[in-house]
Amino acid sequence: MRGDRFTLNTSPPWRLLRRFGCRNPGARTTNLASPDAVFDNRTDTWSSRPNAELPAQATIEMIGPAAVKAVTLGIGDTSTRGPAAFELQRSDDGVVWSRVQAWAGQTWPTARLRRTYTVTATGAATRFWRVLVTASAGGDSLELADVSFHTDLNADFELEDRAQWIVQAPGLDGQKAIYLGAELYEDPARAAYNLNWYGFRSYNPLRSVRTQTNHSGLRCLPLRNGPFAYWLAINGQRLVIVARVGTVYLSAYLGFAHAYEPPSIHEYPLVVGACGSLETLTPDATDSNFRCFFDPGRYGVAANYPDNVWRPHSNRFAVGNTEYGDQETPGKVYPSAMSVDGHRSYLRANLDDSSPVLPLVLGNTTPRHAFGEFDGCGWTTGFGTASESRIDHDGASWLAFQNAFRTSPDNYFALKLD
Repeated sequence: MRGDRFTLNTSPPWRLLRRFGCRNPGARTTNLASPDAVFDNRTDTWSSRPNAELPAQATIEMIGPAAVKAVTLGIGDTSTRGPAAFELQRSDDGVVWSRVQAWAGQTWPTARLRRTYTVTATGAATRFWRVLVTASAGGDSLELADVSFHTDLNADFELEDRAQWIVQAPGLDGQKAIYLGAELYEDPARAAYNLNWYGFRSYNPLRSVRTQTNHSGLRCLPLRNGPFAYWLAINGQRLVIVARVGTVYLSAYLGFAHAYEPPSIHEYPLVVGACGSLETLTPDATDSNFRCFFDPGRYGVAANYPDNVWRPHSNRFAVGNTEYGDQETPGKVYPSAMSVDGHRSYLRANLDDSSPVLPLVLGNTTPRHAFGEFDGCGWTTGFGTASESRIDHDGASWLAFQNAFRTSPDNYFALKLD
């Protein structure tokens, strides 16, 4: 109505700090024999191409553009078969190539030598890069043991590695620096197409996702290479993902929780939770630890406590009627951690037949500490509530989702949509 006033809570957008790497081995190509040996970062395997068939190329296609600042080449067991003349080239489409920098007159005094070349010429960021070798140092053929591309001479990761992202969330007040990273894991033979998530307190652009200082360890969200339904709930401090792959619901919580202590005591309440800690998970898994973050198995959730220590949270390690509580992991998520002997199943609909939404609380017994609550997520009952059902609670709309493949009424949570 006229005269009504509304307050919109906004924060600056999330920042994309990194997006590159190769999606899978198919994005690394070469015309040398034994292609796998060109990109395996080893000196005891190598590929060859006869001099009469040069030039030889080693090409990468990344998921996002990056500028190459250094190139590493390695040779095999014969020093006279190393590259004598080569150049670094870039392309916007993988078809038309332009030279960035060339090297000539190279010699290799010893076998199995690796040498890094600094790129002093200016090459704009692009998705396609390649090394083109036009001459060998002698002998009858060229041998390459390794080709690597680098964004910086001192970086500990290489651009032909698996795809990775790093983002920075601003917090609800726009003043925070919340860092999350992910790697893409693909193994078609296992039907594994996963996002492996990490959290860390600070960001070093020269370190990979896996080598950032004091990271959480990976938490895997298994997906598939094909269409699937998904839901995203994002604000300034966290991201919640739910994906439906077939009849299985996979979910992840990435970002700050609502800590029970003020920021002066608990400055960085980051939580990284998904379906497990193995990068090879697949959506059809049925083992006891294959669970979602709101009732995690070993070890589906890691939380950063006030002492800046990442502590795992695990509710259960068995299934069925003997769904035992995990006695070895002191971190828990309540009320999901309540015994299945009857306690959780007692939590049913409200007196008005509406679905309850209870806070999902993280806590620890060693040390004894009440951490806080997941933001925008709550426990709900599955009695009369199927996955994707809408729940109206506390003036907001929520959606109910099950825990992976489990459909018993005590295996559901609710995601707030607004």
